[in-house]
Amino acid sequence: MLAHHYQPMVAKTPKNLTHGKPGRAKVKYPAFAARLRAAAEKAGLQQKDMVEALGVNKETLRLYFKGERMPDDERMKIIAMLIGRSAAHLRFGEKDTAAQPPREVVTDEDEMTLLASYRRLPTYGKKALRARAAELLENFAPPDRDNPYGKKVRNDGTQ
Repeated sequence: MLAHHYQPMVAKTPKNLTHGKPGRAKVKYPAFAARLRAAAEKAGLQQKDMVEALGVNKETLRLYFKGERMPDDERMKIIAMLIGRSAAHLRFGEKDTAAQPPREVVTDEDEMTLLASYRRLPTYGKKALRARAAELLENFAPPDRDNPYGKKVRNDGTQ
C-alpha cells in the first residue's frame, strides 16, 4: 500500500494582487477612491450614513474608500445620488454635465426597512412594485391647506 503524503492547502494571494507582501491587497482603483473621498467630504456624508444607505458593512465601504474594491452598478448609482455626482464621474473621472445636489440620506427606520426590502426583491418584483407605487401615487396629490389629506381633486372640484 502506498502512503500518500498530503501537504496542507495554504491560501496564497496571487503575486499580481500584492506589493510583494503576503496578505496585503493592491490598490486597484486609486483614482476612483480619490474622487469618492473628495466628493463624500464635499457633500458632508458620514461613512455610517453611507453604510446604511448602501446596505453594505463598514469593511466593504472602507475597501471602496481605499480603492481596493469598486462598487457594483446599483451601489455606484446610489453613491452618485447621495453625493450629487454622476456615476461616470466617480468611476471614470468624466466631467459631470448634470451634477445634482446631494440627496438626503434615509435615516427614518420605516423608510430604511422599506428600502432594504425593495433591494432584496428580484428585478421583476422591483418592476411590479414601481408600477404599483406609481398607480397609488397617481391618486394622491401633496397635502396642502385646501387638501389636507392629499386626495387627488378632480377638475369638477370633487374628490
